[in-house]
Amino acid sequence: MKLKSFIFGAIAVLAFVSCDRNTDGLVLDAPVLEISDTSSTSFTVAWNAVEGADMYTYEFMEDQASTEKLSVSFEDLKTDTLYTVKVKAVSTVAKAESEWSEINVELVSSGTSPDPEYVINLTAEMKPDMVLNVKTSPTDKEAPYYFEPVPGSIYEGFNDDPEAMFMDIINTYLEYYQYDSAMAFENLKMTGDEDKDYNISKYAEPEFFVFAAGIDEEMNITTAVESVKVSLDLPVSENKFVIVVDVCTQSEIRVTVAPTNGDQYALILQDKETVDALSDTQLKSLLLSLVNDNNLCVNETTMTYNKNIVPSHDYSILVFGYEEGVITTAINRKDIRTPDPVVVEDLTFEFEITPVGPREVDVEIRPSDEAASYFYDVVSLSDWTQYYQNEPSLYVEEMADSQGRDVLDYLDAFGSIGTVTYTYDDFYLSPDSDYVLFAMGYYVEGDQVIWLEAQYEDFHTPADEGGEGPVENLTFELQIMGVEIGRFYVDVIPSDNNAPYVYAVMTDIEYDEYFLPDDIYGYFYQQYENSGFEGTFAAYVESISKTGESYELSDYYQSDDCWYYKLIAAGVVVDGDNVTFYAPSEMYLWYETW
Repeated sequence: MKLKSFIFGAIAVLAFVSCDRNTDGLVLDAPVLEISDTSSTSFTVAWNAVEGADMYTYEFMEDQASTEKLSVSFEDLKTDTLYTVKVKAVSTVAKAESEWSEINVELVSSGTSPDPEYVINLTAEMKPDMVLNVKTSPTDKEAPYYFEPVPGSIYEGFNDDPEAMFMDIINTYLEYYQYDSAMAFENLKMTGDEDKDYNISKYAEPEFFVFAAGIDEEMNITTAVESVKVSLDLPVSENKFVIVVDVCTQSEIRVTVAPTNGDQYALILQDKETVDALSDTQLKSLLLSLVNDNNLCVNETTMTYNKNIVPSHDYSILVFGYEEGVITTAINRKDIRTPDPVVVEDLTFEFEITPVGPREVDVEIRPSDEAASYFYDVVSLSDWTQYYQNEPSLYVEEMADSQGRDVLDYLDAFGSIGTVTYTYDDFYLSPDSDYVLFAMGYYVEGDQVIWLEAQYEDFHTPADEGGEGPVENLTFELQIMGVEIGRFYVDVIPSDNNAPYVYAVMTDIEYDEYFLPDDIYGYFYQQYENSGFEGTFAAYVESISKTGESYELSDYYQSDDCWYYKLIAAGVVVDGDNVTFYAPSEMYLWYETW
């Protein structure tokens, strides 16, 4: 679980913000409210400074008052009570005021009085390979409780207060379960002795803490909070780094890093907005998940990035020592921004189209100016002729609309710059069919997209001979990259790019039921039956089969009642209505979502 910085003992919901104007036209935004310094009998409401305001009026328990400060505190309140605070911005000079902003605060007690006779007997120790082992032996084997490990960097924010830390854990889960206490209790409760292992390699900090306490069906804390600290003997490097940006264009970034010693380090480029949104603990976890042989370095290193680099975008260069799955230095960061694209009225393109197989084509698009923006894609020849040839921009508008985006937002995500190579696979292509690759330049004036003349070239995919047998010695490299909007991001790399295969993200129960007894056929047949697919099982398998690398947001979702997953893959041969799976492969380690 990724812990958030929740408010101790409070559940706060921002109701609305808006703005108002006076008769002279001055507009005052309503202040944005947040809760801080909360206990079971007190809290503070703070807000941002509103431009043009010199005073703020607040309403609490039907009383109104004004202040020039940006916060107000309330004390000696009743616990287990819901309070409402309203705040509006005021300009005494312009005689203007904003609409009210409103926030609700529920002061929550820690539940029933702790039972002094009940002890969970919590212990923890490190095992090899960055595994944290936690054991409990409660004095009451029937009483429900819960425990969870927490990195030291998270616990620092709670001023060594175990009860505040544990309440934050509980509140985070309550939010996750949409404040359904019964559901949260059912999924979290533990009883009797426990012996659990946690792989903490993606957090790898010098200290870890484990917190445990009794809970009831309303997710109240029913005992004293027990905690244990585990210290890790992690490697430390004295390495320091000088980061120099050699090149920063609309489509390329080149960076040189000069370390002060020969210790190993990692060099990673990330979207700045993503980095800014993460806590220190979350950032360390992300970076550890991204380390691979391609970004590990020793001595002075120059790295060039020219894939997925876009103009007018902020990036962060992140450099840190790395050894045996551990960050060994401070994280060094340098932020940069790529230049805006240039406007080229007579932009032209050269295409290179290489059919690799019946369902796979490699394309390369080379613009006449590497600093100009353009859009490209492949459509069927019939669609091109019937709908888009005379107005190619219509295709972009339809694609943007299908994703609920406006055109500018869609182009931010899918526009291109510089020379691009891309592989279109069976998600786009069918055997023995005609297609068109097209590209068209554009530039932006205000909120309008100005389209330039499109160029296109048609191509034909070869026929599928069918009935081919298994590929000899087929293997896979498999990795779950993360979870996004509840879906697994996966990377599947087959040893033969022409071999059709299928993949799946299995829960631990599905793995035991289907993969271990070598029943891949049974698993995918169950998927077929549950999918509502109109057609034969063979046709279903053909519709989901892949060739080449699959680096994508999959159709497999994280389950609320499962913490352990494995990415599996297998080669597949479809001959008429006969389907054969072979060469099953699996991730080496489980992917954990606790």
